[in-house]
Amino acid sequence: MATLKGHEDSVKSIQVVSEDIIISGSDDKTIRIWSIKQEKCLRTVTTRQYITCLEVLSNDTLISGSWDCTIQLWSIKTG
Repeated sequence: MATLKGHEDSVKSIQVVSEDIIISGSDDKTIRIWSIKQEKCLRTVTTRQYITCLEVLSNDTLISGSWDCTIQLWSIKTG
């Protein structure tokens, strides 16, 4: 079992992309892409507001919702 650390506030949403990749959204205004196998954060995307929800559309597209009343589309590969 692994513990992935990096967020500085509450984690509000987690999405599974594959057996190795998960994505988390937090009240620290970041979205983090994690490798379970490597047990580390691969990429951090900084947002303008708290992340309240995430949804993976495909292996490369992520949608986030946040407190600033926006929905944003993200590339999982590039942020």
